[in-house]
Amino acid sequence: RHEQARTGTNRHEKARTGTKRHEQARTGTNRHEQARTGTNRHEQARTGTNRHEQVR
Repeated sequence: RHEQARTGTNRHEKARTGTKRHEQARTGTNRHEQARTGTNRHEQARTGTNRHEQVR
């Protein structure tokens, strides 16, 4: 019976593997940060709009 309880510990190890999946999902968040950087490029284009205002 004690061995069976030890097997339950192995299930906990499997749950720990699920934590690694969370790390992988966190990597996807980094991709979102990269897309956010692209937004900064849009802000740079907005600065070009200010130049158009200056021409006006």
